[in-house]
Amino acid sequence: MSAGHTKQSSPTVHEPAASLDDELGAVGTALFLLDLRAATLFSLAGKWLTAPKTLTANIDSFLVLRPLQSFDVIFYVEQLTPRRAPNQRRIHLGFPGCAWL
Repeated sequence: MSAGHTKQSSPTVHEPAASLDDELGAVGTALFLLDLRAATLFSLAGKWLTAPKTLTANIDSFLVLRPLQSFDVIFYVEQLTPRRAPNQRRIHLGFPGCAWL
């Protein structure tokens, strides 16, 4: 789990490689699941996924990793919010085995 770049007031982190948080955020979708298992090493996606990326951790530090070697899937959530009251509307993410939110 990444803390991402959550607030403008967060400390500046000088990352030595491209930020996975920023690149996933640039997709422009607030919520998505990215299955990395089908990526081949020589495809454009595979080359991007095997390059070193930074992942924000603990708000003011980061890890350097290669996503394809580190994860099977990435579940991206643009913004986390406080828990809802139990009777508010629920949504289903739409893929097998997922829970209701």
